[in-house]
Amino acid sequence: MDQRRKPRVDAMLPVRIWGVDSYSRPFMQLARVKNVSSAGAVVQGVGPRIKPGEIVDVQYEGNKAQFRVVWTGNMGTQLQGEIGIEKLPTEPCIWGRARSLWGFPRTAVTFPIFFSPCLALPASTL
Repeated sequence: MDQRRKPRVDAMLPVRIWGVDSYSRPFMQLARVKNVSSAGAVVQGVGPRIKPGEIVDVQYEGNKAQFRVVWTGNMGTQLQGEIGIEKLPTEPCIWGRARSLWGFPRTAVTFPIFFSPCLALPASTL
């Protein structure tokens, strides 16, 4: 079950991210946000290794804010190059137009679909 405190919105937003990697070297690169909430985001395409707890700066459409790295994808997994970030409490929300979608969290809806080739109509009735 999803343990997030805020609903997430799927997105593919181009961002610039910079900070210090796990080897204490400064970095700056372009990446993309996979999903956002009012409190944080998941960023894909992050090359440098970053430790959880590090502070990074993120810029989107001219707006920038500082975020704490909450988790990082493990090397050799599907999550490699992804980081989960949480906005620092004093920082502004930078997501702009994506904010209007927060009222619509992802929801899975299931319903039965029945198909029986025996009930198909003959081609002459179509």
